[in-house]
Amino acid sequence: MIRFFKSPQPAALFAIPLIVILLWAERFFDFPPAPETYEMPLWTLFALLFTSLPSWINFFIFVSLISFQAIYLNLLANKHEVLYRNSYLPALFYVLLVSAIPSFLLIHPIHFVSLILLRIFDKVFSFHKHGRMILSIFDCGFLAATAALLYFPAIPILLLLMFSLSIMRPFNIREWLVLIIGYLVPFMFLSVLKFWNYELEEFWTQFFAKIMEPAGKMHMPSSLELQVLIVVVLFMLLLSWMRLRANYYKNIIRARTYQQILFFSFVLGIVSIFFSKDPGRINLIILTIPVSLWFAYYFVSQKKKMWFVEALLWVFIASIAWNHFAGI
Repeated sequence: MIRFFKSPQPAALFAIPLIVILLWAERFFDFPPAPETYEMPLWTLFALLFTSLPSWINFFIFVSLISFQAIYLNLLANKHEVLYRNSYLPALFYVLLVSAIPSFLLIHPIHFVSLILLRIFDKVFSFHKHGRMILSIFDCGFLAATAALLYFPAIPILLLLMFSLSIMRPFNIREWLVLIIGYLVPFMFLSVLKFWNYELEEFWTQFFAKIMEPAGKMHMPSSLELQVLIVVVLFMLLLSWMRLRANYYKNIIRARTYQQILFFSFVLGIVSIFFSKDPGRINLIILTIPVSLWFAYYFVSQKKKMWFVEALLWVFIASIAWNHFAGI
């Protein structure tokens, strides 16, 4: 299986939607919305739409969404040479991680935030190019603010853009002003709408109250199958970080910068989890993009003991299947 996705053959792209359908099949007749979404303005409109649709339509919408995200992640990784060789492993690991447990298979804004974040990464990885990047910087700021209006804990994405701009571009006051304007435009449009409906003060009062609200407590998983999955994921993450550390100075400067951005996005993802009033497991999806790329890097760079990486992949898949069967 590693060889199939490791080689850049187009047939692997057709396997991605099939894997998504298989992992999300249990939601065909029952596709519930997530209980906690913070009722952000944009998501309220989407939530009304999804709750009015039959489960099977929501099933195909989200299968298409997850499949597109996985393929898009793979295309941008190959396009920007995030990994040192092309493969379809990023798409495979993204699908497996975002569908790892039944708690992830919900109607939730974080799935759409992930799509916005992919688009932001696509533009951020182009910041190293010379010339004017004003439009791309504005687009990134606008998308990040839109994600925050869609799902409140996505606010740390704003810091990710500031970090990326500071390490990939020489300081330019115009670019920083454009980024800030991109942040402000969606909030300005929303403020005008709220002012028109006499809800401006109420909205901003609730918005800042959420920032000051203490984070919920994390609870250790009690089920054995989830504990096993966490151990496997952490073990694979440790192996990936060790490989990244060993090869860090062998990479070109651009690849090192990408790794710094991915690591910072991982840290901010953890911060965003604690922005949630009740940090549920589905919030972990915000970490899937950097983790998928790290896993892919480890499996692509492994040239010896292929039996070990093959067995490790199947243990990972088996632990995911165990969680799905246990949740049925």
